[in-house]
Order: sequence, then structure tokens, then C-alpha cells
Amino acid sequence: MINKIFIRIKTTFHKMRIKNLKLYKKGLNVTISQGFNFNKPQNIEIESHVYIGPDSTMYAHGTIIIKRGTIIGPKITIYTANHNFKLGAESIPYDEKLNIKSVEINENVWIGGNVLLLPGAKLGEGVIVGAGSVIAKEIPPYSIVIGNPSMIIGKRDIEEYTELKEKDAIYLIKKAKKNDKKV
Repeated sequence: MINKIFIRIKTTFHKMRIKNLKLYKKGLNVTISQGFNFNKPQNIEIESHVYIGPDSTMYAHGTIIIKRGTIIGPKITIYTANHNFKLGAESIPYDEKLNIKSVEINENVWIGGNVLLLPGAKLGEGVIVGAGSVIAKEIPPYSIVIGNPSMIIGKRDIEEYTELKEKDAIYLIKKAKKNDKKV
């Protein structure tokens, strides 16, 4: 009984946090799971048909763009800024200046759990990122990438990908239609 009450309170609190979240843009059919922590949500743009797993953290000093059809596993962390430590820094180990770079996740990207995206990371369309990977650069479209440091280990079948995209066979759209949700 107490457990059910606790779950209801936790769910209600989560719904209130989502309702009060002031993102720059939020599309339709977007799920942001419990335990999220978004710093500067006004710099975050989330398009339609996106799922963000539990315990996700986004530090949006710069812009974070998550495009249509993206699925993000649990415990992702996204940084858009780093302290200045390079030549000309005014102190060590770093100074007060932040080096800000946006992070972009293109359409239909699948990101596994515990992934770290660093300032300037750009994931091309259809990219798959393996769990625990660290991404600090641009990853070309349709790539399959894993590791720390990340490395490309393969490519999606582009012909099959294009065929599915033309049919709008996006997982979250199909799931919503199956559940009779308005998309």
C-alpha cells in the first residue's frame, strides 16, 4: 500500500516537472522519462517522436537539438561547454571562460545507455551509438559507433534505411499508432 502511494506521488511529481519544463521547442509524442536533469532547458530543442530514457542529464549552456524519431537510452549525459584551459587561459587548471559548442542529434538516431556526448558532438542521420560510448566529434550518417574513444565499426544498410524512412516506418510513430494515440 505504501509502495503504491509512493509510486503515485513520484509519478505526479514527474508529470508536474515535465509540464513546467520550459524547453525552446518540444514536438509531438515526446517522452522524457523520470529522473531527468536539464540545465538551461530553454536551449534544448526536441522534435516529434522522441524518447529520452530515465536519469538523463543535459547541460545546455549551448544549444542541444534532438531531431525526429530519436531514441535515447537511460543515463545519457550531454555537455555543451567546457572550461578554457588552453593557451591564453588566465589561471590553472582552467579559467572562468566557457568554451561553448552545440550538440546535434539528427533524425532516427538510436543512443544506448550511459552514453556521454561532449561539446561539439554531432550525430548524423540514422546513427547507432553503443552503450557506454563517449562521442566528442561528428559521426557521419548511418554509422554504427562504439567505445571510448568512439570508433565507427560499421554502417547501416542505407537502401533499407531509406525505404523504411520513405514509408515513415519510424518506431515511435508505429508504437503510438498501435496504442491508438494521437500522433
